[in-house]
Amino acid sequence: MLGSKVAFGLLIGTAVAVLFVVPAQGSAQTPCADLYARSPLEDLTRCADQGHAPSQSALGFKYASGQGVTEDDAEAVRWYRLAAEQGNAGAQWSLGTMYENGDGVEESTVLAFMWWTVAAAEEYASAVESIDIVEGGMSAAQVEEGERLAREWMAAHP
Repeated sequence: MLGSKVAFGLLIGTAVAVLFVVPAQGSAQTPCADLYARSPLEDLTRCADQGHAPSQSALGFKYASGQGVTEDDAEAVRWYRLAAEQGNAGAQWSLGTMYENGDGVEESTVLAFMWWTVAAAEEYASAVESIDIVEGGMSAAQVEEGERLAREWMAAHP
């Protein structure tokens, strides 16, 4: 039940994030900042390769869901991580969800909690909800470890 709630939240949260990533009609070299949800895969990949965090997060969603590409959770994790490392809260939340479900990474509630805590610090509502759902099933030591990892990550990425 928890997995389906988290998966549904992943779908909704990422879908909203993707709405900000599709190119203007007719542009051959669409600037990354002008991308929105229906971006041709080449434009999205080009922007993601250039380090555009919203494009990286959107590409992660495409790989996680198999939307326009072959579903590949490890590739989704790779793109989410690149965006998450740049402070993209949606990607941080999505990466936490991949850890919670063991999709493309070894399952780890502690790392899920850590990434959700980082995203929650950016006031990402889905992350706050995810923490509330999972925290009750975690030991005090797991919560403490997740919080410590989140603090360390945030200190290293001001």
